[in-house]
Amino acid sequence: MLPSVRRDDVHTCPHHGASPVTGPCCPTVLIGNQPAARKGDSALCLDTTPDPIVDGCPTVLIGNQPAARLAERCAHGGVVTGGFARVLIGHPPVDADGRVIPIPPECTFLKDFGHKATGRRLGRLRDQYDLSPPTQVWEEVPDDTSVTAFDAREVTIRGHKVTIHEPVYGPPPDKWLPTADSVAKGLATLSDEQLQALDRVFIVPHPCTVGRRNTVADYSGGTIRYFPRNEPHPQSDIDWALQHESGHAFSLDVAWAKDPGAKDAWQKAMDADRRSVSEYGDTNLLEDFAEFMIVFSSTRGTPCEASARALFPHRYREMDRLFPRGVVERDVSAANETY
Repeated sequence: MLPSVRRDDVHTCPHHGASPVTGPCCPTVLIGNQPAARKGDSALCLDTTPDPIVDGCPTVLIGNQPAARLAERCAHGGVVTGGFARVLIGHPPVDADGRVIPIPPECTFLKDFGHKATGRRLGRLRDQYDLSPPTQVWEEVPDDTSVTAFDAREVTIRGHKVTIHEPVYGPPPDKWLPTADSVAKGLATLSDEQLQALDRVFIVPHPCTVGRRNTVADYSGGTIRYFPRNEPHPQSDIDWALQHESGHAFSLDVAWAKDPGAKDAWQKAMDADRRSVSEYGDTNLLEDFAEFMIVFSSTRGTPCEASARALFPHRYREMDRLFPRGVVERDVSAANETY
């Protein structure tokens, strides 16, 4: 759902700057006491040339024209940047010809991914792995001043090696942490592209000391840190967290490091989709990519891939470019799990 647009709401032209939508708009439909704008209604650029709105909502017609919403494209290449937030108009998935694509009931979780998805379908990607015996070490937690006794174990997945540090003395009182084996299982859901930038995972026996105190996990410079939780969490939740953090690893240290234009391409894909992946993904570009990493891994090659492509066509197309082999289903026993 997007804010509706009316006469006098602002549009921004890349050539002429900001100016209002002037009409004609629909005089018989008022939104906030202003005539409603539709596809075909124009803004008047500063050089006095009209700049028509070229998009609209195909399922909501006002005066027989698709209703205009915030971020609709205009003919000069700009967008509508103002809208009426108290009246929201639908933003349905459409195909290349503008026809509405129905989303099956089992795929509607994609419309509220951050709250409705479970991560269980990620288990279908789990590969075999080898986990070495533990070696006790005293290590400083990265980006932290604490030195802790860890059992260091190396997991090998298709030749990729990641060292997992599990605290010898376990989680703090009344808290929960995953085991090295459950982290290894989560890492085994990752593709070769996601694994290539990962070196270490620290299961940290205290809350994050920098930034948000309720941080579940974070990533920096080849290392994932996983922090204590209040309650035990299933393997699917660990899979989810590692998919997210591996999205940071891949975007920051592989895709965008090798091709700075790839970061701009992702921003353009976000803008063109005009749809949020999750509330957390709305934080910034980095979190949007990491959240969509989970969407891509959860849906690629499944019955809900078509729905994900319809809802997020530009992001999905960009992921196809970044992951030309897609993802590989290796555990058929999890192929029918809940998304």
